[in-house]
Amino acid sequence: MMSPATSFFVLNAGAEGPLVLHPFGEGSTLYAEAERSPSAPRLEGRFAPSRAPTSFAELRADLDAELEAGLRRHLLDKGFTLRVFASAAVFLVVFLFMSIVIRDPIPIVDEVVGGALGAFALRTYLARRALSSPSALALAESLRRSLGEAYFVESSAVAVAEAWLEEAFGGAAFLSGGSLSSPAAFEAWLDR
Repeated sequence: MMSPATSFFVLNAGAEGPLVLHPFGEGSTLYAEAERSPSAPRLEGRFAPSRAPTSFAELRADLDAELEAGLRRHLLDKGFTLRVFASAAVFLVVFLFMSIVIRDPIPIVDEVVGGALGAFALRTYLARRALSSPSALALAESLRRSLGEAYFVESSAVAVAEAWLEEAFGGAAFLSGGSLSSPAAFEAWLDR
């Protein structure tokens, strides 16, 4: 049985270009579901029947960049607590070592700098390790493949949404940016 498709919507925003509501934003459950699922998620783009996007290649490139950014946030958020506590422990160990073992004429400054450098180095190492782990690379490959295999279909629901937005906000140019947007950003834009 095939898994249901996760949709992203391409709304015509007038001269500024399309507004794409995608599942790659902050707080998206797509990444966690893709980790748990044995098969790659199916992705599907929807657009209004009368207004197909002009450049699917450019749209895919923009979506790929959003996917990479969202995946990076997801992977770094997963181990955030561990990285904070490990960095704090390294800071304390380096601080105490430098304050007890190494005597210096300038108190505290070198201990704080040394501890901060040690904590930053460990945090950077752990973040790179999280991003290059085998499970992270497999998840990234699966999601990239899914986005590459995504298909676009016409949707009357998108046409209705575009008509509603044009009526509610006056004309086709209902956006100021006309760029890719997460559903949360779009909802915030609607609330202003």
